[in-house]
Amino acid sequence: MCDQEPAAQVWCLATQKQQASIVYEAAKNFAFSSSILRNHVRTRRDKDNSEMLLYPAGDSFMKAGSKNSEGQDGLNPHAAIIDELHAIKNRNTYDVFSSAMGARSQPLIVIISTFGYVREGIFDSVLDRCVKVLNGKSKERTFPMIFEIDDTDDPADRKCWIKANPGLDEARPTMSYLEGEYQKALEDPAQMPSFQSKHLNRASSLSVVYFELEKVDKCAEDMDTAIVQDRYAAGGVDLSETTDLCCASALVPLNGKLHLFQKYFIAEARIEQNSKADKIAYESFCCTNAADPLNRELLKICAGSMVRKSDVTEWFIELATTYQVTFWKIGYDRWFAGDWVDEMEVSGFPKENSDGRGITFPVAMGAKTLSQPMKETKVLFEDKLVQFSRHNGLFRWCTTNTQAKIDTNNNIQPDKARSRARIDGYVSFLIAYIAYKKCKDLFDEYQP
Repeated sequence: MCDQEPAAQVWCLATQKQQASIVYEAAKNFAFSSSILRNHVRTRRDKDNSEMLLYPAGDSFMKAGSKNSEGQDGLNPHAAIIDELHAIKNRNTYDVFSSAMGARSQPLIVIISTFGYVREGIFDSVLDRCVKVLNGKSKERTFPMIFEIDDTDDPADRKCWIKANPGLDEARPTMSYLEGEYQKALEDPAQMPSFQSKHLNRASSLSVVYFELEKVDKCAEDMDTAIVQDRYAAGGVDLSETTDLCCASALVPLNGKLHLFQKYFIAEARIEQNSKADKIAYESFCCTNAADPLNRELLKICAGSMVRKSDVTEWFIELATTYQVTFWKIGYDRWFAGDWVDEMEVSGFPKENSDGRGITFPVAMGAKTLSQPMKETKVLFEDKLVQFSRHNGLFRWCTTNTQAKIDTNNNIQPDKARSRARIDGYVSFLIAYIAYKKCKDLFDEYQP
């Protein structure tokens, strides 16, 4: 209105339209609450049934869009307001709207964002340009305003929090609110990156080391096949790396603890290469010093260049026939199981049907499914409610390799600490735990 730009297009943008609507609704409410402005604007629905704020005298509009709005016909923005730039994983939206402003006399991009988890993306690029302007190393026509704690500040020091929260003196937010969020992060370390990025504007990694070695080690004990003999169990399988390491797990709930038995599989053609790359002597786990045979023969070397899924099936058959284990549920990664599920069904482990009858069932390997179970397994280690063989060094290694990958809703899922880190043993255990939870009532009744 004040720029007198004819046919101005003003876009409110974010990764999701719902997020972008926050800025749009604030602008609309401001306009209609003004006794002067309300007489010059009105709303209308566009062809996509999205609401627009119109300024008819200038043939101009404001509307909310998302990361998919760059494909709009006739895109000729006068201004773009981008909310939470850190959540935009690629720079396409920013670049398209920026380049489309070339015909405007007073183009303007306003960016509102906390720090986030997406590193080396468009957010870090824009932030770097802003810092150069503030340091006098760039003459770009940009007005940066950055509120953050300094690199040398201790996040625990309450005195530095006002640097990232300039409205703190006016209780926006309140100190008690920040204190509460900080305490949550102390109690659950997986929340600390979120606290630092959202409330202190300190760049954080998306993943954080989740399991403490000391607490994992306290759950390692000598095992006995009497624990598994004639028992009910839940199973889990991670078949995502048939060219490297795979793992199958059996969880036996007994006397208030979850007793974990595992079998690892690796391709013969890969064992030498993987042992060097992973810096672990895989062959030593083919015959450990464990007294019980299940943990003594912890690793099976499969002939050829890939793990044979039939070997995984044979392990479950061995537990069922040699040790008379009855599996109520066996979970598997739905993307990688393939014909293994059919093979298991032929071997006496039927697929779960729509009524919940059957044994094998798929597990969606995303944060929505894995977040709560992963948090619960952390508590199991802390309270020594899970037990595994002290000879199962592969599980110890995989678990302490596991990081918590955090999404924008603070949900978590397993992630590798390094590109070569193996987490298969923990993921298999996690899937088995999900299977256990699926029929926990039965275990509580028949095998407390």
